[in-house]
Amino acid sequence: MYNYIMFETNILLFNYRRYKLENLNNEFMKISVIHRAYEEFDEIEKVAEVKVYRNANLEENISFANRVTQNIEGSWSRDKYMPNGDLNSDYNPWINVVKPLKVDANDKEWGHRSTSEGDVFVLDSGEAYIYARRGLHQIDLDKVLKLDSRDVYIGDKVLAEIKI
Repeated sequence: MYNYIMFETNILLFNYRRYKLENLNNEFMKISVIHRAYEEFDEIEKVAEVKVYRNANLEENISFANRVTQNIEGSWSRDKYMPNGDLNSDYNPWINVVKPLKVDANDKEWGHRSTSEGDVFVLDSGEAYIYARRGLHQIDLDKVLKLDSRDVYIGDKVLAEIKI
């Protein structure tokens, strides 16, 4: 009888832990950050995923993803400590850097640039957004990624073509 009770208890604990984990995973979503504002066509790619609360305000979530991918007093794309051992003030555990950092001919590793107007934020759902001309806009991801970011300024005319 004791073994049966222990078995049932373990099953209940397992199911409870699985339920908690599933709900925890549903509590968050990832916003992918695509740097395209200053890149050549072959350089446009996802640089990071930022974890945000799923039920938070959409604009606040995207604003958070934009804010934490800024180089202000360090490098958002580096670890907690800089290569010289100093604390990296821009480190944020909610960021997962997915694009490897560049290493130059002298073996110096360079962090990613700050996110800028013209870069793209993509939600788990596939919806894409961009900061351009007076705010945040939902856009057609395929259309914006076909634009040559070095030649095309996202002004009112271009924004009208890529907005959803």
